[in-house]
Amino acid sequence: MKIAIDASRAINEKAGVGKYVLNLVKHLIKHQEYEFLLIFNYAKSDAEKEKLIKTFAQKNVKIKVLRFPGKIKDWLLKSPFGFSRFLVENADVFISPTFLDFDLTLKIPQVLVVHDLTNFLFPEHAGAKISQIYQKMTRVSCQKAARIITVSESTRSDVTKLLNIDPDKVVCIYPGTIGFPEIASILPNDLKSKSYIFNVGTIEPRKNLVNLIKAYNLLSKNIQEKYPLAIAGAKGWNNQTELNEFGKNKNIVWLGYVTDSELGKLYQEAKVFVYPSLYEGFGLPIAEAMQFSVPVITSNVSSMPEVVGEAGILIDPEKPEEIKSVMEELLSNEVKLESMKQKSLSQAEKFSWDKTAVQTLDLLDSTLNKHT
Repeated sequence: MKIAIDASRAINEKAGVGKYVLNLVKHLIKHQEYEFLLIFNYAKSDAEKEKLIKTFAQKNVKIKVLRFPGKIKDWLLKSPFGFSRFLVENADVFISPTFLDFDLTLKIPQVLVVHDLTNFLFPEHAGAKISQIYQKMTRVSCQKAARIITVSESTRSDVTKLLNIDPDKVVCIYPGTIGFPEIASILPNDLKSKSYIFNVGTIEPRKNLVNLIKAYNLLSKNIQEKYPLAIAGAKGWNNQTELNEFGKNKNIVWLGYVTDSELGKLYQEAKVFVYPSLYEGFGLPIAEAMQFSVPVITSNVSSMPEVVGEAGILIDPEKPEEIKSVMEELLSNEVKLESMKQKSLSQAEKFSWDKTAVQTLDLLDSTLNKHT
C-alpha cells in the first residue's frame, strides 16, 4: 500500500497539530512494508525547514516539496483543481491531518484527522465569521472522508453527535507523548527547581488563564512567594485580557514562546502542572507533563479526564476558588505529591507513538479494503 500525506504542518507549525503530524509521520515511515509519499508546502526559503524535511528521507519514502503561499494553497483546495490530486500519483489512500488540508477533488479514499471541534463549541474565540467558514469546511470534509480519526473519545463523541456522522466511520486513536531528546541545562527567568507552578499553552480565552490567575491570586502571599506561577506559550487571538493580567502580580511569570528543550526543562523541574482549559480535543501538555512525573491538576470537561486518568486531580475550570484550594492542598502535602508523581508516569506510558502508528496503519488497511 502506498500512503500519501500532506505533512506540511510538520514543518510549518510548532504547537499541537504540528507536533502531531511530525511524530505521526516519523513513526509511520518506520514500517518498511508500506510506501509513503510526503507532500511539504512552504512559501519562503527556510534552511531549518529544508533540514527537517531531509530527516524523513529513506528507502520507502518519496518527498515532494512545493512552494505555494498559504493563501494560494487554500484557494486551490477549495477550487475544482484541488491541491493534491496531481501530486498523489498512484497512492492508494491519503491522510489529511486537518480539515484545512482536505482535498475534495481526490478520487482515492481520504482519512481525515479531527483534533477538536473548537469552532463549533467556542465560535466566539475565533470570531463568528471565521468560525462559520471553518464549521462548513469541517462538515464537508467529515462527510466526504472515507474514515475519520479523532484524538480522544470525547472528540469522537463530539463528531458523531454535533456533525451527525455515523459512529462506525469514526475511530479514536490516541497520539503519543512527545519526546524531548534535548533538555535545556538551566531554567529561564531565574526559576528554581521544584519551586514553581507551571502552565503552557497558546495565550487565548479557551485556555482559561484568567481563572487560573484568579485562583493563583487567592493563594496566600507566602505560597505565592515560594511558588511563582510560570506560564509559557505564544500569543493566540483575543488575548488582551490575559496579557493585561500577567503584569498585575510580580509572582506571575509569562515566559512567552519557549523552545522544546526549554519546555522539557520547565516540565522536568515543575512542582505542579495546572491546566484548567475550557476545552481540549486531547490536551497534549497534560501527557507531556505526566511523562516527567509531574503532578497534574486539570479540568473535568471534554477530553482531559481521559488523558489524566486516575493520575491527576480534576477541577471545575469555571471555579477559581476550587482551583486555588486544590493547588493549596497539593503544595502542602508532599506525601500526596509523591504518590501522584508515580501515577503520572504510569499514565503517560499509555500514550505511545509506536502504538499510534500501528493503529493508524490498521485503519488505513481496513479503509482501503472497503474501497477495493
